[in-house]
Order: sequence, then structure tokens, then C-alpha cells
Amino acid sequence: MLTPGTESSTLNEITTSSTGPLGPILNRWTQITLDDVLGENEARAQIQIQVQNLIRDIRLPWKTVKSIPSSMESVVMDILQQELDDARHSDVYRTACMKCLRALCKVRNIVPSSLCLRDVTREGGNPVAGGGFADIWKGRLHDTQVCLKVLRIFCPEEQKEKVLRDFCQEALVWRQLRHPNVLPFLGVNEDLFAPRYCLISPWMVNGNIMSYLEAHPDHDRLTSLVQIAEGMKYLHSLNPPIVHADIRGANILVMDDLRCCLADFGLSLFAESQTLSSSSRMSKGSTRWLAPEHINPNAVIDREYITARDIYAYGCTVVEVFTGKPPFSDIKNEAAVIHAVMNGSRPPRPSHLLQDGLWSFVTTCLITSPSQRPDAEQILEVLASQIKLCQEMIEDGNITTASQHYDDAALQGASEGSNSNYAMDASGADISSASPQSVSCLDFLQNWSNHPLSSRSASSVVRAGIYLLREHLLALAVGVFAVLSLSFYLLYYDKAGAIASVESPGPFDFHMSWISSLISSSWYLQAQGLTTTAATSTYSQIRDLCASIWDNN
Repeated sequence: MLTPGTESSTLNEITTSSTGPLGPILNRWTQITLDDVLGENEARAQIQIQVQNLIRDIRLPWKTVKSIPSSMESVVMDILQQELDDARHSDVYRTACMKCLRALCKVRNIVPSSLCLRDVTREGGNPVAGGGFADIWKGRLHDTQVCLKVLRIFCPEEQKEKVLRDFCQEALVWRQLRHPNVLPFLGVNEDLFAPRYCLISPWMVNGNIMSYLEAHPDHDRLTSLVQIAEGMKYLHSLNPPIVHADIRGANILVMDDLRCCLADFGLSLFAESQTLSSSSRMSKGSTRWLAPEHINPNAVIDREYITARDIYAYGCTVVEVFTGKPPFSDIKNEAAVIHAVMNGSRPPRPSHLLQDGLWSFVTTCLITSPSQRPDAEQILEVLASQIKLCQEMIEDGNITTASQHYDDAALQGASEGSNSNYAMDASGADISSASPQSVSCLDFLQNWSNHPLSSRSASSVVRAGIYLLREHLLALAVGVFAVLSLSFYLLYYDKAGAIASVESPGPFDFHMSWISSLISSSWYLQAQGLTTTAATSTYSQIRDLCASIWDNN
């Protein structure tokens, strides 16, 4: 038997001798044989040696794996899966095993028997959900509630074989994935819904991220985005990289510990196996999250940047998470969405839930050119830096809690109404004109808040009221101090320091009228929700005016 870690590093060498230290050297899959006189275990060990030698000795063994005799295909698949699961093998060898498995699955529409689960029961007489070519049922595996994704074969005859092939591919891809932010795969079942297959995974009581946010609007969205990016980074770091190809809110499930995980690998694909045309399976996906290079049927796709498709979908998902609506929610027709994307339109910025730095980064995820989009690692670096920045602001006392800033934004949006550049719906323009203090760190601080983040909570309303009163009192104090200071200059001192006459009130009245106007403007700006920066700016203008009057006296 081939010792793990001793495989050829290229898997491309062709040995000319007829035998070797590990058994007979084979050059064709058709040469796999089973000695009938051997027991079951001995026979399996013999075939395992033959499979190992074939993978070692044949150049690109996955190209000819379809020639395996049908009587041997099941046992060969099981051995390939066993080899793939053995972490002691080199990455090169395990990658070759995975390619052979995929090729065999594609031509035979079967999965390794080790993936099959028998002790599964279903609950209820009807599915709880459905979509595409599958229905979702509740079920039980022993004492554990599970999700059963059942293949729906009631489709045109010409589609059945393709649907089954894609279903097997999904099971095969999903089976190889193990990460905290990827939904666990438990297995498949062929009997429960015969002749239909079903994929089995844990039942997620919390549903997907969008339904969870609707029921829990105070949930920490930033942490969810980090977790989604972690799962995406894992897929893209595999060898070969895996493209999820359908990242969106509906395919992000929330586990019992509120951890987000990627699900639904029905469109997932291996980056290196794709052709350079977008007219293939690559062009499939949910239109509103689909990158422009995969919408254009004439686009030539650079294999090096195929994972950028997920990056674009991630940027759209950020918009979805913060608005509670799908991208381009103001456009009802899918064809109109395609037209808008091809003309350069992108999902607009959410109203008041994104910090400027994060939104600027999201726009890079939505860049037309795939080569200019960041990768998952860079996304995580930006999120980490923003979290660190806000944590430092808390430690420095510049800000207090996420709740306060979240409620400031909500209050400001409510007070400005529909005419504001800040309080807009999901289809509006961006919020670059909003107050920096009210926009920054609204969501990055949620990790450190011990209070409800919903602006509808009683504590939030009280806190928002106190904050607004504090702002107005501070503005009033600045204005009063400015008036007293100016009066001191004008009424008691002239340029030489002597007592000035106040019997020529014309210029004085004029300047005081102008100053009063400035103060009134400052108060008005404060009432509209701007920060004390406006009052400080007004006071600076008053101070400059005093200096001008002093110089001209």
C-alpha cells in the first residue's frame, strides 16, 4: 500500500517497468481487477493499491477515470473518498483524488457510499420550503433534528439527468468542506424519498441571516459580515479554490450560537476546472448578486480572478444585510437589473447604517474589473482595522457605546425627514454629507455595546433625548459666551485699551445684528442634528469678526 506522503510530487511520471515495489504498475483504469479468492478486506486492500498506483503513474488520471468498469465504480469511489479523507497524504495527491472523484461523479451520477445515511426519518407530510429543483423537509437523524434537501425530479425529461448530476456534484463538494463558517454536511439518503435523493444537514432554527435580522434588528451585523468573509476565505484558500457562486442572504444560515455559515453549494465550482467563457455554468446564479462579467454572455473570464465573483456577491450581501432588502430593491424586473448592471449601476449605499470607511471598501468589491476587487483576506483585514479603530476610540473616551451612536443616527434620520441626504431609503444616494460624528462607528461598535441596539427600545429613546438636549445646551453655551466676549471687546475697550464711547451705535448695531444671525444659524444647525462642530465653526467666525472690528476701530 502506498505510504502517505511518499507520492510523486507531480503525479505525472510514467513508469515503464511492469512491476514495482508497491504492486503491479497499471497504465489504464480498465486494468483494475478483483481477485475472487480473496476475502472482502483483502480484496479492498488490493484495489486500494491499484488505485494508488494509477493516480501515481497515469498522467492526469482524472481524464480517463470514466473508463473504470461499472462493476468497480462504487468501490473505486469509496477508496478515492477514503484517500481524500486521509490528511497524511500530500496536498498534490489528495487534489488528484478529488479530481478523479469529481470526474467519476459527473459521468456516473453517483456518490461514495460512505456518504449515505440510513437512520433518517422525515417529519410532517409536506415540505416546509422549496425553490429551484429541491424541496426542504424537516427530519430526524437519531435524536437530532436535521434539514432534508430533497431533489425534485418532476421536471422535463431532458433536465432530469443534469439535475441529478448537479445534485451529486453538490454533495461531493460539500462533503469535503470543514470550517466553522460553512454549514456542516451530514450525508445523503437514497431511500427516504426514493427515487429522489436528499442532502442532509443540521436544522437551523434561526433560519437565514435575513429572516433572523428581521426578527432581531439589534443583532451585530458587523460580526456576521466577518463570519461570512471567514467562510469565503476558507473556500478560496483550498487547492483548487472553490467558488461558492451564490453568496447572498438566503444562503447564509444562523446557527444556534448565532454564528453565520455559508450554505447551499448547488452552484459551487472549482476555479481551475472552468472554461474561459461566461456562457457556461459560471453564468448561473442570482441575478441581483451576480458579477457583471458573468452577466455578459460575450465576456472572457480570466481563470485567475474567478473567485472575484464571490467578492462582488459579498459586496451586494453587505448592502442586503444593512437594508433588509435585496440589491436593486427599487427595480422589480430582473431584466432591468441586468440592464442597469451592464450600464455601470451598482447597489446604492444603505441609508445610515454604514461607516464611511466600510462603504468605501464595499464599493471596491463592486468594481467592474474582477482584477481590481479585493480578496477575502483583504476584506477581513479592513474589518479588523475598523474594529480596532473603534475600540481605541472607546478606550480614549471619544465615544461611549454603540447604542448611543446608533440611536444618534436613527434620531437624526427621523428629524431630517424625507428631504435629508442622510435619511434615505435603500434606493437613495450616499450619505457623504452627513455629520461625521453621527455616521462613524455606528455598527463597528456593536461588539462592545451592552445595551439594546434597536432605536425602538425605551432606553434608546431616553438616551437619544438626553444626547440631543446635551448638544443643544452646549450650542447655547457657545453662543452666549461668544456674545459676552464680543460685548466685552466692543463696550469696554478700544484699540489702546481706553474706555470706548458707545454713543455711535450704528456700526455696533450692524455687527450685533450679523452676529445674532450667526448664532441663530448655529442653533438652527444644532436643531437639525449637526454636531458641536457647527457651533465651534460659528464661534470661530464671531471671533474673526471681533478681530476685524478691533483692527478697524
